[in-house]
Amino acid sequence: MLSRVTMRHLIPVLLVLAGCAAPTDLEGDLDGVGGKADGASLALEGTREGYGVLRLLNDGEGSDFVFLDDVVALDRRAATNLVAHRDGADG
Repeated sequence: MLSRVTMRHLIPVLLVLAGCAAPTDLEGDLDGVGGKADGASLALEGTREGYGVLRLLNDGEGSDFVFLDDVVALDRRAATNLVAHRDGADG
C-alpha cells in the first residue's frame, strides 16, 4: 500500500483532476497527433505529481475501482474508465 505521505499528496491531485470541466471551445484545442488535448494531462505531464498519479494508477493492488471510487472519491465513470484503460487488452 502507498505510504501516508504519498497519499496525502496524490489525493488532492486526483480530486482536482476529477473536478475538471470540458472546455467549451473545442476548436483549436487539439494535440499534435490529431486528437483532442486534455488540459489537465498537459498540466501534469513531466511533473512529479504527474508521475505520482501514473504510479498510483499503475499499482494494480492499490488502485482498484473501490479505492478510486470510494477513497479518492472520483466519479464512478472516471474510476471505471481508468481501471479499464489500465487493465486493457495488453494486460
